[in-house]
Amino acid sequence: MRIIDNIQYYTTTDVAKEVGKSQQTIWLWDKYSNELEARNEPRLIPVPLWHNNSRYYTAEQVEEIKEFSNNIKRGDLARFNREKWGKRGKEIKKRMAEKNKIKDVDKWRQENRFKMLKEGLI
Repeated sequence: MRIIDNIQYYTTTDVAKEVGKSQQTIWLWDKYSNELEARNEPRLIPVPLWHNNSRYYTAEQVEEIKEFSNNIKRGDLARFNREKWGKRGKEIKKRMAEKNKIKDVDKWRQENRFKMLKEGLI
């Protein structure tokens, strides 16, 4: 916590502890919010005050972040995370596609096997 211009601000670490997420998660939400803002879309979390290369949030902003944290669902930022991971994200995307293909083939095999059992061919 820090007081700047007679206003109490919370560091990203303070916010992370209050919200129950990691500091990196708060940074990620802010980075994604910046990208959304650049596309003229609403931010996920409020704009922090930048001071000495650190992010600071007011108590009201911390409450907004806490509310966002409670409402976000697993996977909501998956696409953004994959893009940020670059090569690793592409590999994950490829593996997921291969898994889905295998699932489809397995499902098809199981359905055909069931049909053959019903028809007495096996």
